Amino acid sequence: MPLKVRGETIGGLGVGDAAGRVVTAAELRLLGAFADQAALALENARLYEQSERRRREAEGLCAGQEARAARLRSRSRLSPVVASSLEVEVVLAAIARAAATLMEAPVVSIWIADEAAQTLEVRAFSDDAIGEGFPMRRVSVGQGLIGWIARHRVPLDVADVLGDGRSAAPDWWRAHGLTSFYGLPVLYEGTLIGVLALNGRRPFQLEPDDRDLLDTFAAQAAVAIRNSQLFAREQAARAAVQASEAGFRLLFHNNPLPMWVYDTETLRFLEVNDAAITHYGYSRDEFLRMRITEIRPPEDVGRLREALEHNAARDETGRCLSQFQKTETAPAHCWPGPQAPGWGAWGLNTAGSHS
Repeated sequence: MPLKVRGETIGGLGVGDAAGRVVTAAELRLLGAFADQAALALENARLYEQSERRRREAEGLCAGQEARAARLRSRSRLSPVVASSLEVEVVLAAIARAAATLMEAPVVSIWIADEAAQTLEVRAFSDDAIGEGFPMRRVSVGQGLIGWIARHRVPLDVADVLGDGRSAAPDWWRAHGLTSFYGLPVLYEGTLIGVLALNGRRPFQLEPDDRDLLDTFAAQAAVAIRNSQLFAREQAARAAVQASEAGFRLLFHNNPLPMWVYDTETLRFLEVNDAAITHYGYSRDEFLRMRITEIRPPEDVGRLREALEHNAARDETGRCLSQFQKTETAPAHCWPGPQAPGWGAWGLNTAGSHS
């Protein structure tokens, strides 16, 4: 007997008995009622399964949307940290923790490359307690899983690290129950500057969205590392300038010869040393209200201006540190000085009075 729902056959009901039995009309009606009930039960089961499937799909969609929202929130939280902080360890640790959370990885580490030394040094772990026990803080390019990525500059996915044989610290992996690895190079304008590594307890199954997220973390790490390198270079350059200025000031102020700094355009004094104050008898304040022409004999002023033009021709910046002797009308020595453009420093080597 067919099982029908809204005129559509969805199954059948069969009854067997001894040969020769005649089915009465009442029995047929009873079988029809059973068939209707069976059809209804099957349809309800089908509708329930369909409803459950749709619910699971909706939950999966919501979970996916929530995961994407969480990733967006993580990116938005990291962006200002990356942009504003020059403490590379703080930034890299924040990136490692975010990657560990969103990728569900027990451990994430970030390594910085030293191109000159051909090494990589670990600078951040998502879990400091586990990271402290890692036995190798520095590896060579080509050494272990991290070194392999640095050499080949492509991602590396290893489902069974201990079976792979490239791990440089198998005992550490065993101690923490870690078995899988995924790592990718951190590049800045095509140059390798680090490696981002994930350690797991099961093989990583990365979807395209996961890979995109890891690429974002790697890009953020690249910016953080590059910013720290630029800051370190700027600090080194500033220290070198300060040391140079300190050396110049020591030479200037402690020089036994009268020396001064003046503006080559206005010829006004900007600074004088103690020897100039002693020799000429003017105070520092008086000097700073004067021009260099006021301490030169009238007949020397023309030659002084010629000397300035001569020095300007030799140095396009207009900067020159020179010494004059009493009897000379041209510089005895001339070399670029550390002053700002438009400044000059001159010294007068006198054997007698020149006032």
